[in-house]
Amino acid sequence: MNKEEIWNSILKLLKAELSQTALDTWFSSAGLVELDGCNVVICVGNQLAKDVIGKRFECQLKRAFSDLFCQDFNIILLCGEKETKKYLEKREGLVGYRPFTCPSYSFDQYLVNDSNRFAFMVSKSVAANPGSRDHNPLFIYGPSGTGKTHLLCSIAAEINSRFPGKNIKYISGESFTNKLVKAIRNGNTEKFREEFRLTDILLIDDIQFIAGKKNTEEEFYNTFNHLYEAGKQIVMTSDVPPRDMPILGDRLRTRFEGGVIADINLPDEELRFRMIEAESRKLNLKLNRAEIEQIVSMPGGSMRQIEGILKSIYSRKSVLGASNDTAVSQVLSGTLISAGTSYDAGALISAVCSYFNISETELTGASRSRRISLARQTAMYLMRKDIGMMFGNIGELFNRDHATVVSSVSRIAKLMESNSEISDAIDEIRHKVSEKSA
Repeated sequence: MNKEEIWNSILKLLKAELSQTALDTWFSSAGLVELDGCNVVICVGNQLAKDVIGKRFECQLKRAFSDLFCQDFNIILLCGEKETKKYLEKREGLVGYRPFTCPSYSFDQYLVNDSNRFAFMVSKSVAANPGSRDHNPLFIYGPSGTGKTHLLCSIAAEINSRFPGKNIKYISGESFTNKLVKAIRNGNTEKFREEFRLTDILLIDDIQFIAGKKNTEEEFYNTFNHLYEAGKQIVMTSDVPPRDMPILGDRLRTRFEGGVIADINLPDEELRFRMIEAESRKLNLKLNRAEIEQIVSMPGGSMRQIEGILKSIYSRKSVLGASNDTAVSQVLSGTLISAGTSYDAGALISAVCSYFNISETELTGASRSRRISLARQTAMYLMRKDIGMMFGNIGELFNRDHATVVSSVSRIAKLMESNSEISDAIDEIRHKVSEKSA
């Protein structure tokens, strides 16, 4: 995708989060300048828009880019052409500048214990000796938010340092698919193949996204074979191991299983405690032991979830001027309420099926009847709003693509503004889930 296509995709994602008035008022003059490593650089038309977006909508922007590219980004806002030109000139003058790397991630920053030790050690081996048959391909899997992207970017950063001449390509499975579709549509498949087959290190995040997409699987199979036979390193991440991708073609599954498979589990209490201490120091947050232990005891507790809690505490202090005690209390109370339904999409699906009087098979199946479609869209909306699931993960549950999920969430959000029956249905389903979770 080019910059315009990326920005249009981000605006579509924001429509599911913000009102049309907010989009028209604050984002009409905004545009994407570049993706610089883990930084998103955005230019806006005036200082007021820059201030408002930075204070009120930065979290939604980060979430949209994270959903689109399956990695975390920082947001850099610039005001007008003059400020943008000055930023680019300064950035391009930096010695050793390389776009599309992840400087904020490194092996030194990765906290290790038994839940992720093997994945960490084999990733370091890959970075020290890329292309070795001893660890090629490397397939890392684990739940969302456990640090898989951190390891991918750490591999890239380490190889950049050790072997500065290596050509490294990082891309998500979804972006790989989108680029291929565009290349086929525009008759540029040879250029597409050249882009990927001339790389020395191929890093693919969320490879499970290509499963079941015939053209994408075929192209990746050929790219995989070309790189592997040439001694090039391939590293992939996924939410599940190859054996648990039922719609993945057998040829690719055997290729994935022919290398090293490393799993990452959700962090245990000891690692979560260390993570909270480390992130708190970065944000200059002073949490006492009782507050840290309260976060540690939350259900689920992925790295991403913990980072989000700490950033929310920091934002309440810096933006609202709340005291430390007040910010911690407000964020923890809200998080702990929602934590009861986190990682419980099954309970939500059951409640939706009960309300609409349909089966789970009908809800997740191919039927496009009005009632079942509405039920399916309602479930997607609640998974996004109440559980905080990523669009891609919701799509996997329903075997729908990213765009379908975004459209469904947006449609229910709009219906709730004008249709009291939909609002009542949402309230009743939430009540059903709460009753079962109590």
